[in-house]
Amino acid sequence: MQIKSIARLSALLLPLFLAAPVLAQGLAPPPGGFGPDAFLVDAGNGNLEGVQKALNGGKNPNEVDKLDGTSALIAAAKGNHVNIMEVLIRDRVLVDLKDKSGNTALNWAAERGNIDAVKVLLDAGADPNTIDRSGNTPLIKAAKIGNVDILKLLVTTKKVDLKRGDFTGVTALEWAERNRQTATVRYLRDAGG
Repeated sequence: MQIKSIARLSALLLPLFLAAPVLAQGLAPPPGGFGPDAFLVDAGNGNLEGVQKALNGGKNPNEVDKLDGTSALIAAAKGNHVNIMEVLIRDRVLVDLKDKSGNTALNWAAERGNIDAVKVLLDAGADPNTIDRSGNTPLIKAAKIGNVDILKLLVTTKKVDLKRGDFTGVTALEWAERNRQTATVRYLRDAGG
């Protein structure tokens, strides 16, 4: 009985094992397959040539991964691939497109401390008050990790709501206090948070 179960499991896992080297190279899985296509993989890996080739071939820059809703802009922002973000923005990508967790590219860039990506997104008109499914804004995400430089960029937009809390009511200042981010606490207090 156990041998049949192992054989069935092996039959299911073998195609995934064989596909792993292809997926690791950033190539798309077969049509109808699982996982992101080459365009999204290229954006997330910083492959500018691959992204440009796809866009020149008519690829929709706002296409999202079917599993998690990640767009090319979100993938590029996560990896701080500013050159790819700029190409996508020039191609009229939607800067405030959200993935399935409610995060925009700006949310991800702030959470990961990618200051260059934050700057590009703000310059492109990204909403600094956007919230994820937990109510976290880019300001809250930057405060949690203690990134004062990102906080400064967000605050200088004059659009960010310093008093806004997440869905539990906790503000950026309160998160910074909880996480013992001394410089962040000082900056937010001085900014009026």
